[in-house]
Amino acid sequence: MIMRRKIYTQLLKWKASKDRKPLMLLGARQVGKTWIMKYFGEKEYKNVAYINCDDEPRMKQLFELDYNIDRILLTLQAITDIKVTPNDTLIILDEIQETPRGLHSLKYFCEKAPEYHVMVAGSLLGVTIGKGESFPVGKVSDEALRLIEATKLCFERGFEQVKEGNRIGDIGNAVESCAKSYGYSVVRKYIGHGVGRDVHEAPDVPNFGTAGRGPRLCRGMAIAIEP
Repeated sequence: MIMRRKIYTQLLKWKASKDRKPLMLLGARQVGKTWIMKYFGEKEYKNVAYINCDDEPRMKQLFELDYNIDRILLTLQAITDIKVTPNDTLIILDEIQETPRGLHSLKYFCEKAPEYHVMVAGSLLGVTIGKGESFPVGKVSDEALRLIEATKLCFERGFEQVKEGNRIGDIGNAVESCAKSYGYSVVRKYIGHGVGRDVHEAPDVPNFGTAGRGPRLCRGMAIAIEP
C-alpha cells in the first residue's frame, strides 16, 4: 500500500508537470506496471486508450511508415475505439518492446505533441536485441550459396525451438534434421553455448541431439545457437 501511494504521487507530479514527457515504467515482470497505469488512468483521466502491443497485430507496423502523429493517433483511436483528446486521455502502450520503432516514437510525441499524455511499459525495456546481418563476399559459387541458405534455415529451425520448457536437445535435433534434408551433416566439434558473465558458459548447445533430452530451457537464459 505504501509503495502504491508513492508511485501514485509520482504519477500525479508527472501529469501536472509543465515539462511532462512520455513516461516509461521500468521493472521486472509481474510487479504491477500494467495495473498502476490502468488504475491511474481510470482515476485521473476522462478516457484511457490502452493497447497491449503483444496482443494487437496492427501495432507491429504502426511506426514503420513514419512518425506522423496525426496518423498514429487515428490508428490508436481505431484500435481502442477511444477518442484521444489532449490532456483528457491517457495513452498506454504496454509491452512496447513488441512494436518495432515504438520507443523511438516517444521522441516525436515529446517534440511535436506534448499535449498528449503517453505512458509505456514493457518486459524487456533496457535490453537490446540485435539482429546481425551477413552476406557473401566476392564471387560465390552456387554450392556455397546453397550451403549459406541451408545454414540460415538450420538456425531458424533451431531458433523455433527456443521456448520455455523445451530442452537443448530440441534445438540440436531441429538443426541436424534441417542440415540432413539438404544433404549436409553437422560438424560436431563446433557447437553453441550459454552466455553470461563470460561469453562462453554452460550449457553447451550442440547442433545435434535428441528431442526432449538435455537441460531444460528456462526464462532468462541466454544462449548462442551456432549451426
